[in-house]
Amino acid sequence: MTEHTILMEGIFKSSMQISCIDALNIIALECDDNISQFDEALSLMEYLFNANDILLGSVFEDHANEEVSLTWFGPTTKIAHHQHRLPFSSCEQLPWLMALLKGQDKYLRIEPQDLIKQFGLVFPENNTVTLIALRAKGQLVGFLAFSSVKNDRAICGSYVALFNTLRLVFFNRQQKIQLTHDLQAHQQVMDLMPQRVFWKNKRSVYLGGNLAFANDANLTSPDELVGVTDYDIFPEQAELYRRDDANTMDTRVHLINSEEPQTHANGQTIWLRTSKRPIINSYNEVIGVIGTYDDISELKNIQAELSLAKEKLEERVIERTKALSESNVRLETALVDLSQAQAHLVDKEKMAALGGLVAGIAHEINTPVGIAVTGSSHLVSVVNKIQAGLNAGSLTKLKFESFCAELSTGCEIVLKNLQRASEQISNFKLIAVDQSHDTQRNINVKNYIEGVITTLKPKLRAYHVNIDLQVTPAALDVVLYPGALSQILTNLIENTLIHAFINSNDAQVSIHAFVNADNQFELCFKDNGQGMSDEVRKKIFDPFYTTNRATGGSGLGLHIIFNLVTQRLKGQIVCLSEPDKGTEFNITFPL
Repeated sequence: MTEHTILMEGIFKSSMQISCIDALNIIALECDDNISQFDEALSLMEYLFNANDILLGSVFEDHANEEVSLTWFGPTTKIAHHQHRLPFSSCEQLPWLMALLKGQDKYLRIEPQDLIKQFGLVFPENNTVTLIALRAKGQLVGFLAFSSVKNDRAICGSYVALFNTLRLVFFNRQQKIQLTHDLQAHQQVMDLMPQRVFWKNKRSVYLGGNLAFANDANLTSPDELVGVTDYDIFPEQAELYRRDDANTMDTRVHLINSEEPQTHANGQTIWLRTSKRPIINSYNEVIGVIGTYDDISELKNIQAELSLAKEKLEERVIERTKALSESNVRLETALVDLSQAQAHLVDKEKMAALGGLVAGIAHEINTPVGIAVTGSSHLVSVVNKIQAGLNAGSLTKLKFESFCAELSTGCEIVLKNLQRASEQISNFKLIAVDQSHDTQRNINVKNYIEGVITTLKPKLRAYHVNIDLQVTPAALDVVLYPGALSQILTNLIENTLIHAFINSNDAQVSIHAFVNADNQFELCFKDNGQGMSDEVRKKIFDPFYTTNRATGGSGLGLHIIFNLVTQRLKGQIVCLSEPDKGTEFNITFPL
């Protein structure tokens, strides 16, 4: 083979690699499983690698359901079933898959029967199958499978750009699946709630809601709410609702327990107890409004019935003075009904407060999801730049490495914020203290607490609060429920910011963690704030008790802490405080 022929073949293969990358980039940009683009890329790879029967496998580890989702891409003549879901226990029976999942091997050669029997794939039985792992962020996102050829271990090094693109495509696919799972879980939580939940943009156009609200709007799914207005679903009260929205967003004052009518499509009018609050982004801009309400029609009916019963009772007392005993019996019955109605009203108040908590959670989720969307847009922009550089022939190694660094940083930002949104959803479940939610593991106490404090730095800076952390010894490692510890610290710090420091110029918080002589973990949390009276101190762990309801306090923060300490951690919590002398919380629990 002449030097000219070798050069032309190299140029041709480079062009083929670029075409293959272009096909994969289309898949990445569309964020969709474009089968035709996969087939085109696989066809090009067969030529580039001088290999036959090339298939691609996408891997997603679903730790919540303890299973691995495996999706095959390739010609339908070689794949009987594209989708497979394998429990973790079944994966252990496939040594080659476990080796890839654990990162033990990058290249494997296996017998074709291992794939033919388990997944119904078509491979020649007279040759081994080579597997090349595709890993991103330290985890398996997919792999390449083909009939083994000579020097197949050198393929990855010969086509670095192509394999990096494959990693990106399957990493993006994995992140999309995870985001879809998280959003579905969030929607399912809201759909299980009897309270109606909804949110709108600045123009009072609906952006979403839960199933109960969609049913009130005569819609079959929350997805149908997107893009409609109150004129479309509640025309008789549209002006009233939109005035409430505008006032809430303009004044930033929460609307609490407003009683309003609502007329449904069938002509029936019910009564609501509505709460609304503005949605504010990280730039302190109002970008919408979120609301919740309960149907209090039954309560209204009971109140009307009680009023009517009272009027009739008074008439009967006047008209039937001789039947005083009978009238007394009826009066006692009416009083019992009134007592039941009052108890029902208290229950409604508690559920409205819980609805307010859900609204706050939705607001907290908005920020990380917004950042994740922005980060994803930036990733698309970087991919476009890479594609443009490839098309123009101006993509140098230095630029490509710079783009890869941007992609890596962007992916980290997107993943971090999606995880933060998932954690906010998990916090809501802590009200019932789900014993199976968190799992014990070994942590370095100092590093872990510093990580929690770091996530609260923006709030701490806003209140000019300094935190002094002491862990004895500094390298203390313990096995505990880290999720519970994180929630306890977060709630204590946020509670302190809201209640302890009002017009304070020297806000100090000290946190001391250690293992005491009884082998119990002890956490001492102390501030130099305004303290509290003994009367308030005795009620702080009661559910829905708050001294700051006017500014949106739910009264559940310390109650959640109490449940976590006493039920999840099997420990105890003590509060010491006096007016103008700060507050101290001492928490102990066994290890």
